[in-house]
Amino acid sequence: MSLTKSFYSVKNTSHETSAFDTAKSNDSISVATTSTNDLPSSNSVYREDRTKAASAPSVPQFKDNVSRTHYEPQEGVNFYLPADAGIDYFPQSKAEKVSANLQAIRTLKKLGNAPATRGDQVILSKYVGWGGLANDFFDTATPSFAKEREELQSLVTEKQYNAMRASSLTAYYTDPGICRAMWDKVISDGLTSGNILDPSMGTGMFFMTMPEALRKTTKLYGVELDDISGRIAQKLFPKAHIWIKGFQDVDFTVKDNSRGAEFDLVISNIPFGSTKIYDAETDTANAIHDYFVLKSLKLLRDYGELAIISSAYLLDKKVKSSLPEICSHAEFLGGVRLPSSSFKKLAGTTVVSDVLFFEKDVKKTIDYGFNQEILAPVQEHEFPAANGNGKLSLSINDFFWKNNGTMSSRVLGSIRVRRFHGTSIDVQYDADNQAMLDDLGYKLKSDVIVKGAEFLTSNWGKQVKVEQEKLSVIGEGASLTLTETTPDTDNNNSAEHGLYNTMHEMPVFEFSMLNGDVYYKDVKAILKNSSLNAIDLWYDNKGEFKSYGDAPKSTIEAYKQKKAADEIIGVVIAEKPSQVGKHKGLRKHTAFFAMPYKKSELARIKGMITIKEAYRKLIKLQTGRNATDADSLNRAIKNLNIVYDRFQSAYGSLNSSVNTRLFRDDNSAILVQSLEDQEIDQNGETSFVKGMAFDKPMIAQSTVKRKAGSAHDALLLSLSENRGVDFEFMSAVYGGKSKESIIAELGDEIVIDPEYYLETGELRYVDRDTFLSGDVLTKIDLVKEIVDQLSN
Repeated sequence: MSLTKSFYSVKNTSHETSAFDTAKSNDSISVATTSTNDLPSSNSVYREDRTKAASAPSVPQFKDNVSRTHYEPQEGVNFYLPADAGIDYFPQSKAEKVSANLQAIRTLKKLGNAPATRGDQVILSKYVGWGGLANDFFDTATPSFAKEREELQSLVTEKQYNAMRASSLTAYYTDPGICRAMWDKVISDGLTSGNILDPSMGTGMFFMTMPEALRKTTKLYGVELDDISGRIAQKLFPKAHIWIKGFQDVDFTVKDNSRGAEFDLVISNIPFGSTKIYDAETDTANAIHDYFVLKSLKLLRDYGELAIISSAYLLDKKVKSSLPEICSHAEFLGGVRLPSSSFKKLAGTTVVSDVLFFEKDVKKTIDYGFNQEILAPVQEHEFPAANGNGKLSLSINDFFWKNNGTMSSRVLGSIRVRRFHGTSIDVQYDADNQAMLDDLGYKLKSDVIVKGAEFLTSNWGKQVKVEQEKLSVIGEGASLTLTETTPDTDNNNSAEHGLYNTMHEMPVFEFSMLNGDVYYKDVKAILKNSSLNAIDLWYDNKGEFKSYGDAPKSTIEAYKQKKAADEIIGVVIAEKPSQVGKHKGLRKHTAFFAMPYKKSELARIKGMITIKEAYRKLIKLQTGRNATDADSLNRAIKNLNIVYDRFQSAYGSLNSSVNTRLFRDDNSAILVQSLEDQEIDQNGETSFVKGMAFDKPMIAQSTVKRKAGSAHDALLLSLSENRGVDFEFMSAVYGGKSKESIIAELGDEIVIDPEYYLETGELRYVDRDTFLSGDVLTKIDLVKEIVDQLSN
């Protein structure tokens, strides 16, 4: 969130009718009426009561107990900070903050139910809350700001004023540079579209700093407890779903533990403190920061990402830590500990916070290795005292203790210990704020794991459709086709439908991974977590069975079991009887059936799929238009090393007999195995070691100037360099021809991308072969829809 509030424990979710109340929206989502009087009178624990929940039909689905607090998307334009707007965009001094806050509240009151203009949004965006102003602004015993304090009391209700005064103790504003660094990390993980939630959004700093590439392809959802901050957020982001209430009071319908509520990303500056929130589903009360993390993970799709700013206490806590439960649902991607001064300039407060990333993994199919580090017992270590007088002991998570004080440290600065109500951590950073942001961006790119193939094949963020084409899924005792599956129109964003959609995009004769399962695609069928086995059956000319030939006993027993279960995939019968050998005069029938892999075999295959995807990404970077981007290449090389090292330490060489046997049916098996070099020692022993691809780029960018003699040749050049249909490039190699003339000359060699047009309203072309791949029928339907739109 943009503002973290200490009053989270004392503010309830009912709202007085005031000039700030917005009109009730015509909400098409089913809602359950739950009285806020059901909340306990104690301010220390909130209850998340789902006993009155009513199911809702759409995805994401929500139940709302006060419809006025749910803001449905409206007409208007979302507000985004200018690309160069940094911390100096916001008020700095205490007087400037008070002035900006009052001006924003005046503007909010003036607007009422009307939408905000761009000018209004600029004023509203500079509302920074009241963090660090407790002694100066809200202390009535001091004369400073007496006039402004009186004005504020005239503008807001008593409840709103008390909430602001309570928030002044710990509320702080997030530096936009930190938000942008976190977005850069999410973008590098491959997010291009999807549903995004900020469960503690304040006025919406994460939404304000969202990269331009995501603005047209994502749906935004926000929750904010503070009434004023939430109403400002509604004005700044009229196209978003925003709730003004506690996170525990917004009931997102969860389909199951892996599919969550269909959120692809949860990104937030979560609140922290001693307040506990009670969860009726688990009958547990968790500290507020623990609750936010656990509920956020529950709402994510499997392999979705959680990106948060959290108190250092989340990882450093020695007793009653929530980390074991968190790690049972997710893989820790890594993080960076921020300096104490990160929030001082805007908030006037010092606090040590961590930027942390998690990947949801309910089926536990991923192991990046960091879970073991953060789950290690938290130990005390000695650090220099902040006042320079000797050393003091401090408890710190092993993840941040490792490499402490080195160039590879995961801490931005030097750890010191302060004496304040015992001992507390202090992280001192000597350079300026911009240097700190640069260091943060570098560490997030170099030290935090890039999500691997599991993420890329999970169909994260794509519009989900059901393919109506016959394609068998075989394995694990199941055999079904897409034409036998009835589309669930009330849940057409389900992971199940995403599975069928993704099947058609899987490359033929290759292993792929989706939702933790391994698939192998043949021309007519897909094997799930299973290998294709065959057995030769010999029959005489009367059709009577005579022999299993040379099949081993284990294969014969497996065949008998599959036949009894009616799970034989198919049988190929020889045209003529055998003319020679012991089966002379007998006709061969070859039966095919699927056998499930052992768990250890699946683990090896998954590891090799991850390596394959990482290597392909590296090759694509070296051959594409951004081949000279050293940072991207270095990150890809580092990621390849990480996934290979993890595999090699667990399962040995890629070229070992067991690994080559398991992966030999993959068209890219030779590519994967070529990563290793063979070495023969003086005793003639053979071993395999990392090849040069793990150290540096292996494909040099061509410096030869190319020319095309026709639009067709220009298109082929553009496609060969992974540029797609790049008119600027084609014009450059084709004598400066205009885009219009190239389009005319190419004719039906290129086609408008219908999905992109319907999503963005912008024309983008793809080559004919790309258009005719995948789900062609759906694409044709989309083209018809575009024609209807244009004709109207």
